[in-house]
Amino acid sequence: MAYPQQPPGQAIPDYEFIKTTLSALQQLNRDALEAMNNKDYEKALDAFTRSIPLGLQCYVPEQFGKLLSNRAFVYYSLGDYRRSLYDANQASLHYPGYFKNYLRQGFVYKKLNEPVNAVASFINAVNFCRQNSDLCSHGVAACYVELIKVLCEVEDIFDLDSKIIGAESGVVDAGNLTLKEIILYQLSSDDQCQWKAISYLLIGAVKGADSKLAGSCSDCNCSALSVLKLFTETIDSQKKEWGCKLAIKLLQNGASFQEFEIGRERYSLLR
Repeated sequence: MAYPQQPPGQAIPDYEFIKTTLSALQQLNRDALEAMNNKDYEKALDAFTRSIPLGLQCYVPEQFGKLLSNRAFVYYSLGDYRRSLYDANQASLHYPGYFKNYLRQGFVYKKLNEPVNAVASFINAVNFCRQNSDLCSHGVAACYVELIKVLCEVEDIFDLDSKIIGAESGVVDAGNLTLKEIILYQLSSDDQCQWKAISYLLIGAVKGADSKLAGSCSDCNCSALSVLKLFTETIDSQKKEWGCKLAIKLLQNGASFQEFEIGRERYSLLR
């Protein structure tokens, strides 16, 4: 069911009712967040579901939107992607200023194999972050990361650059460490690097959507990236398609050749 927004001029409940309801709502929210942190998603779902009627009774758009968005995350974690998407869409109606919700919509669309909608959601997240300077650079970078991880996998789907605010400038600087470098760091910080996405940023769209974001990090310092790790974490077809070109680019941009030389015999990379 849709959750109606509080109509203007509606009678305000008495103070004691609000106090009691708000106290119960806060306790349920704490229980739900604790369960989420413990990955007890069934318990979190129960607590969030019981909190939503209370949230309507003492309606604050931002808080109610966060409740729905958090339950969307729980549904996503339980693999119930349709309910997750419904809650995420409802959350955007109540609190359109919550950028995490756009990310959650994008994650669901990826699971539903709807890349066009996933890209649109991640673009919404990027645009919101670009318009809100109070968000930290790592939050902005996280939005770009999710967008790029889809773009490197799909062919042209629509005019991307006209949809992204400031796309003509590529990925903008952010303080002493550029946003480009933060994005590359986030893509490489997992146990297994997102090499295809890194390739998309460094050497362009070998495969993937044509955008000014493709190749936008071609001038970045790559001394923190490992050519050896690239070759051990990619399969032969990837090496042929873009991996070897990426290795050359990494070396040109500061990655260590000595490390690759030392490790090549151990990993039998050269035959």
